[in-house]
Amino acid sequence: MSGRPQGVQCQHGPNECALNRVVNCATSHYPDQAQWLRFVNCLESAPLRQMLEAVDECAHKSGMDASALHECAEGREGDELEREAAQQTEALCPPHTYVPWVLVNSIPLGQSFDALKLFICVAFTGNPKPAHCYDPPAAAAAAGSAAGVALLPPGGVTRQSAAA
Repeated sequence: MSGRPQGVQCQHGPNECALNRVVNCATSHYPDQAQWLRFVNCLESAPLRQMLEAVDECAHKSGMDASALHECAEGREGDELEREAAQQTEALCPPHTYVPWVLVNSIPLGQSFDALKLFICVAFTGNPKPAHCYDPPAAAAAAGSAAGVALLPPGGVTRQSAAA
């Protein structure tokens, strides 16, 4: 894409950068998390090499204007959103060392992705806890205990994913 901000590189190359820009535009234009998450899930369900081609269909399925997403992603707004995402990635604390970079209460999960549900359930302070929190799989419980989940500070849950 012409006019792309200098110095932005994506781990998996230009197609990933293009998809990041489309997703950035989707989250900016459609702030309802349920809506843009449907869009992202749809993209993620497409074969890796066909994700860009799936943008129009996924936008339609998610109630989004595909033309507006393309216009944003390919223009100055996409440049600015990409720049902001890169700055947010650089500002992560603790700094990310790989992707995906998932934090729960500012604690990185590292490679304990199978324990994500357990991390979230321990950090969740609402009442009642979701039903899934009462019966975690044994493997997740063991991984969570090994990761020191009980030491998580109280507070909200944050997911940050590097755009790089």
